[in-house]
Amino acid sequence: MVLGGWRILSYSLTPLHFVTVAGFNAVSGYVVGGGLLLCGVVSWALPAQRYTFGIIGMLLAVVSLVASNLGGFLVGMLFGVVGSSMTLGWGVKKPRRRDRRAAESVA
Repeated sequence: MVLGGWRILSYSLTPLHFVTVAGFNAVSGYVVGGGLLLCGVVSWALPAQRYTFGIIGMLLAVVSLVASNLGGFLVGMLFGVVGSSMTLGWGVKKPRRRDRRAAESVA
């Protein structure tokens, strides 16, 4: 997600004077790219909150397709979607059912 956010943000880097004049069309790259970058950092720093920030990151990556230069010319959006799905799938490995039954029978 961090790499996708950086890619979207790097394509949106424009002079600040242009951003204040153009309104939301120019600011959306900063908002979406920065938000995706922030979601990646927060989910890495606080693994207990990975579901919340994974879903928010997924939404921001998909919104970047419309709001910010085709999502960093599709590269940033793809990095964001893949990173978000990896964040949602990341977690502690559950023991197999066979191993749980063996542990219960011993106890």
